[in-house]
Amino acid sequence: MSEIKIQLNGKEVICDSSQTILQVAEQQGLDIPNMCHDKKLEPFGSCWVCLVEVKGARGFVPSCATKVYDGMTVEIDNQKIKAARQLALELLLSNHYGDCIAPCQAACPAGCDVQGYTALLANGMEAEAIKLIKDTLPLPASLGRVCPHPCETECRRNLVEEPVSICYLKRRAADFDLNSGKPYLPKVAPDTGKKVAVVGAGPAGLSAAYYLRQKGHQVTIFEALPKPGGWLRYGIPNYRLPKEVLDQEIKTITDLGIEIKCEQTLNKDFTIESLRKSYDAVFLGFGAHASTRMGVEGEQSDGVWDGIGFLKKLALGQEIKIGKTVAVIGGGNTAIDAARTSLRLGAEEVSIVYRRSEKEMPANPFEIEEARHEGVKFKFLTAPSRVIACTQTEAGGLICQKMELGEPDASGRRRPVPQAGSDYKVEAETIIAAIGQAPDLSVLGPNHGVETTKWSTIKTDERTGATNVTGLFAAGDLVTGAATVVEAIGGAHRAAEAIHSYLTTGQALKPVKNFNITKGKINEVPKELFAHIPKAVKAQMPMLPIAQRRNFEEVEKGFVSTVAAEEAQRCLECGCADVVECKLRDYATQYEASVKRFMGEVKKHPIDESHPFLARDQSKCILCGRCVRMCLEVVGASALGFVYRGFGTIVAPSLEKPFPESSCVSCGACIETCPVGALAERPRHLKPAPWEMPKTSSVCTFCGVGCGMEIHTKDSKAVKVTGFQESPTSQGSLCFKGKFGFELIHSPERLTSPLVKQGKTLVPVEWKKAFNLVNGDIDSIVKKHGPEAVAVLASGRTSLEEAEGLRSWAAKKGVSKFSSLAYIGGRALDQLEKTLGGLNGKSYANLGKAQAVLLIGSDPYSQHPVFGQILRQAAKKDVLARQSNPTSQLFQHAGVPVYILSEKTGPLVEIAAGQFTVKAGGISSALNGALKSLPGNSNLAGFAQYKKGLAKITGSAVLKESGLKKSELEQLSQVLSRNKNLLIAFNAELIDGETAKAIGNFLLLNETPENFIALRAKANLNGVDQFVTVPADEIIKQMEQGIIKAAVLWNEDPLGSLPEGKKLAKAFSKLEKLVVADLFLTGTAKTADIALPTCAFAEQDGSFINSEGRLQHFKQAVQPVCGMTSKQIISELGGTALPGMPAEKKGARQFLAPELKKTKPVKEGFCGDVLEKMVWELKKKEGLLKE
Repeated sequence: MSEIKIQLNGKEVICDSSQTILQVAEQQGLDIPNMCHDKKLEPFGSCWVCLVEVKGARGFVPSCATKVYDGMTVEIDNQKIKAARQLALELLLSNHYGDCIAPCQAACPAGCDVQGYTALLANGMEAEAIKLIKDTLPLPASLGRVCPHPCETECRRNLVEEPVSICYLKRRAADFDLNSGKPYLPKVAPDTGKKVAVVGAGPAGLSAAYYLRQKGHQVTIFEALPKPGGWLRYGIPNYRLPKEVLDQEIKTITDLGIEIKCEQTLNKDFTIESLRKSYDAVFLGFGAHASTRMGVEGEQSDGVWDGIGFLKKLALGQEIKIGKTVAVIGGGNTAIDAARTSLRLGAEEVSIVYRRSEKEMPANPFEIEEARHEGVKFKFLTAPSRVIACTQTEAGGLICQKMELGEPDASGRRRPVPQAGSDYKVEAETIIAAIGQAPDLSVLGPNHGVETTKWSTIKTDERTGATNVTGLFAAGDLVTGAATVVEAIGGAHRAAEAIHSYLTTGQALKPVKNFNITKGKINEVPKELFAHIPKAVKAQMPMLPIAQRRNFEEVEKGFVSTVAAEEAQRCLECGCADVVECKLRDYATQYEASVKRFMGEVKKHPIDESHPFLARDQSKCILCGRCVRMCLEVVGASALGFVYRGFGTIVAPSLEKPFPESSCVSCGACIETCPVGALAERPRHLKPAPWEMPKTSSVCTFCGVGCGMEIHTKDSKAVKVTGFQESPTSQGSLCFKGKFGFELIHSPERLTSPLVKQGKTLVPVEWKKAFNLVNGDIDSIVKKHGPEAVAVLASGRTSLEEAEGLRSWAAKKGVSKFSSLAYIGGRALDQLEKTLGGLNGKSYANLGKAQAVLLIGSDPYSQHPVFGQILRQAAKKDVLARQSNPTSQLFQHAGVPVYILSEKTGPLVEIAAGQFTVKAGGISSALNGALKSLPGNSNLAGFAQYKKGLAKITGSAVLKESGLKKSELEQLSQVLSRNKNLLIAFNAELIDGETAKAIGNFLLLNETPENFIALRAKANLNGVDQFVTVPADEIIKQMEQGIIKAAVLWNEDPLGSLPEGKKLAKAFSKLEKLVVADLFLTGTAKTADIALPTCAFAEQDGSFINSEGRLQHFKQAVQPVCGMTSKQIISELGGTALPGMPAEKKGARQFLAPELKKTKPVKEGFCGDVLEKMVWELKKKEGLLKE
């Protein structure tokens, strides 16, 4: 490695010769797209998305796999490179089958995240659902009642039985919000000083104002009618949309600080020009309220209404007189509304006359059916040709003619063709023409200068709503002609974003169009893909009985929460779970890739859900190989591989076995590295969706490695956990416990309130009473027996803050006995601490710097999996060197040789430079035997006794007790003698005192007293150690002797989770008072006098000290289920959380005399607390524990 100079995009850059072009570019803050690259892996160069130009090279080169050299000239961004990257992306996309966003969202004109809010409702998270809905729909309560829901037409559940009731679910969320007493209001940005005028207070105008106000602009709406709402108020009857609901919803918009001026008419009270002078931008959204004429003789006769005028007059509260017979002409929702309204106004017979068949009717099929139920008659393939006015001698009505359907017209519907001689009369005292509507552009005034169309609409840019007049924008029916409310809202939202752009940059910039791949429209998707999904009955909307529908009471009553949640569970989750973070989609958008260029055969695979915690969608896989290599090179599990060849290649477990039958260790590394969502989490505690979620940095609470993680949350629920890539400890790696064990946070078995024993039963009590009882009981014991009669015990997952709080609370009562039950049977580290005078070991980073590593009595892949990965990475180059020269017996290689001294072999043996397998309990004998042959001298205390002790140990005894061969013992001695910078790693809770003593003696002899890593069983055992004043064995002994009368256990479950639980039960049974605080009602808590809930790591802030001695901080991500953080609980008891840390224990270094004796075998499956126990039970239950 040496320092060199290269030219990068015309700039001279100094870099290291060991780096690749991609690495140098990243250091310089330059972005080169890449799909197959992961920092933990060696370059692969399979995707060719990262290609660049190097001067002198024949063609493009992959930047991830090309090393820099002195004088290199690199171009990373020009048109040729962009074209080549686009080509590479399109090749990847050509066999990428899936849906970036759910088809329901794609079908929504407003782009509402249907999958997202449906999942939230399924989880009972209604308040969060309305926030998501209102990102795109300001009027969800209204839309939930009147929207024609094109989303449901495209719902893939149609391919199973019936669509999800998407529209009703939206209404449920909105009704919940409006009835909550404090409806959701989005945040408003600081005032920009800009003013916008909005003309029209209908769906378009209200929506534009809603989004503009959130940007910080002052908005004033001008409305011609007496009240705001537009068509929602004046065109839709109360039985479909109660005006009280509309008023509530409009208030949630005006409460943002929006002013509405009603009875202000364009070109009368103000003009477009006057608005342009007074405001920085103007938005037109006054809809399409002009009725379309029938164009038949007699339509001006008395008794003939236009549909819009009829419904508007009703909404204005004006008297309407209709006859006993009514004929409504038209086939849209306005015609249906007019017909159903006529029945409610007293008409005895109402007929709808429509010139096409029912199949061609544009009205909502559900509304048609409801009209039929209420008694409306339908005359299809019938068109009016003349209106007959009522006279004293003749009943009025319509002369109609029969029609037949010919060829499709421009709308796609078959054109009605009159049948000759088919005229007949339809009697009607009242005729309502509801055949269409259009904007009234006369209100723009003369010489308005706004470009219009032949359909009497305003011409705009469809992506921005900008007109030909600078600063003037429009959307809604005024632009599209009569359409739907949701289309008006969608158009207004786009226009509002463009207006904001115009106000802040001077240009109405067009929004970036995100790339979306899709499996196709509903009729293009194979039904067979859903054959495995069980059928589920669609929820039915509670309806007002038909007999009672002679007034304007709302017909549809709405879902209750439980029904909505159950219906939402029917969602098939079609949208990609990784859409928010998908690199392929981001790059396809950036490089404007198209799937059409290489369109052809696409492989379609069923989703593999054989693993309980992850899903594999091979249809999305781009064969980048990251998951295969991550599993092999970093994790060492080799569970995934490439299966088949050529176009049929897939990634799958060996022999395409189900995941539980493979060598998968369920760490989730494949999910974390997958760039396209082909591998994704399967949360089981909630229904997931591709939400944008805040991430909170935290630390794994299980073992002592201290892996950094990020908790992704939604509405105070942890949805998933990912590795924190910048963690200096774990660099983004996690094991099963860290990746999936977090779901225990939301377990229904969590203890949520204090419990107090009454008789033989634990009953819930208020917190205040529980605090009084705890303090009263402990004070009573102290008063009666003295402070030495009380002990406080905390597990290794207790944070530093909790431990100090407990210590300070106890100290105020005079109690000083503090311990941890992790050391039942003795604390081996006492011997090491005594030898070295303290416990200041090395960091994990030193593994890669060591001359060699000796792993003693530990199987990291079982006990500390991520440490095993770190060790594997440190040894990687050494393994490659030994593979290239397998006959070499020398220990000097490019990487770090790893030697293992253990009672049995584990997965790391494949990367080991040497494996020394001893008998059960023979580790200390092997170490002392190896030490015996080491030369050396020391002035430290105890050295003479140490040498005498070694002298007493015979070689034959060592071989007998250890089970090693003589040659193996000699090789172990060489490992110790030839590697001055030898780093020793061991599981501190699984070794015995003699082994710890031997490790300490060697480190002193080698003059490297800090060259060790003591792997801890719990996240904060290193921290809790600093508070321990009495060994755990002594605590138990004093319980048995009756000296200790009361104990407070914090996160300790000795009776339920320790192997010695049954033996310990006798000691605990002698206590007069037992207080247990834990996440669950554990085996120990069930025996307690008082049980308090505590908080999981995600529910509070705190600090841990990990196995390498690193102080790590974690942040609260979700609210505690018990209502208080553990620190708050301790504070209420009277403790003070961490005013200062206890001083670190230090002493003089000294050798300790060894003893040759068979010690206890290394035990496995160490638990010590309920969380550890439950996560292993979870893994066992799901069939993921390997024998």
